[in-house]
Amino acid sequence: MRSVLAVLVLMGGFLLHSCRRKVPQPEVITRVGQTYGDTGRDAAFAVQQTADRGYILAGYTETFTYPAGYHVFLVKTDPEGNAQWTETLQRGIAYAVMEAPEGKYLVVGHAGGDLYVARVGGYIWERTYGFSGEERGYAVDRTPDGHFIVAGFTTSFGAGKKDVYLLKVHAAGDTFWTRTFGGGRNDEARAVLTTPDGGFLIAGSTTSFNEDSIPDVYLIKTDENGDLLWSRTLGVDSVAEGAYDVVPAADGGWVILGWAGRPDAVPLLVKTDAEGNEVWSRTLSLGYDTELFSISPADDGGFVLAGQTWTPDSGGKVLLVKTDAEGQVQWSRTLGGASWDVGRDVQQTADGGYIIAGHTWSFGAGKTDAYLLKTDGDGNPEWVFQDTLSPFP
Repeated sequence: MRSVLAVLVLMGGFLLHSCRRKVPQPEVITRVGQTYGDTGRDAAFAVQQTADRGYILAGYTETFTYPAGYHVFLVKTDPEGNAQWTETLQRGIAYAVMEAPEGKYLVVGHAGGDLYVARVGGYIWERTYGFSGEERGYAVDRTPDGHFIVAGFTTSFGAGKKDVYLLKVHAAGDTFWTRTFGGGRNDEARAVLTTPDGGFLIAGSTTSFNEDSIPDVYLIKTDENGDLLWSRTLGVDSVAEGAYDVVPAADGGWVILGWAGRPDAVPLLVKTDAEGNEVWSRTLSLGYDTELFSISPADDGGFVLAGQTWTPDSGGKVLLVKTDAEGQVQWSRTLGGASWDVGRDVQQTADGGYIIAGHTWSFGAGKTDAYLLKTDGDGNPEWVFQDTLSPFP
């Protein structure tokens, strides 16, 4: 009997020890940046620092919506990137956002095949602009009289298959006027700025003004009524090129960020004078496979750019690049996690650092999550967290 009891005690101790050894332990991972979303696909295409030193992001979500599909998605955060509120609007995608007076925010994108504009904060209004074809809005800026200028493309109006579409929109959503620009083929705007003379500068791409239909960078200047003052096509013959973004240079000219080459495009910087004449251009060789989508002036007279890069060794990362005033690269940083992460918009912040919005496969709760990264002035990440993941589903 004693032998049986001894065996039972030994077996119990062995089983208890085995069970203890097999208890799953939580995993601790290092997360760089803040994420927003749930189990579906979420992404941010635009960010702006707000008057309270927080941030407003715009993009899309398929997480918080029914029926399924992408819906316009906004996130307002505090200065540390913690979400204060989110807003899901109609089915579509937002590509641009900016702070409006009295704590409001203006969002631009597309919805149901039409160009889409919404104002969020207190009373919400949403408007679509277009006709029988397709319209899309990519960029917005404030006008000197307190309203908004919006740029994108239309296939319903104009001279060609697709034309640059420029709208001046009232703060209450009505249009003052609309304009189209382009030729007989495909033309579109990706960026718009209000200029010091009260007019507007538009940057995009065109296939209408060369014989071989290869895209060129397209730069357009209008007066305050949207009437054409001049337009320029910039680029190298027989090389495909286009613009993603444009910012003012310290000397009164412009710096355009775009792409050159197809199918293996590389980032392109073009500097023009105030009249749109090319001063210099640079292609940036920064990695195995690199795209840069956004440019912002830096306080030293140079520029900061954001996008993505991929190498076989490290996968996809957010790419942050700093150049001097002549477009020469001073430094670059790769940011993100172990999977695939993309930066879509960048802005210098009031403290001299940089804020980047995009999407991430590396962190968050869903297939992709909207992603916000904050760095110091040298591109080093400031928001780094240790997350504990439960071992249980």
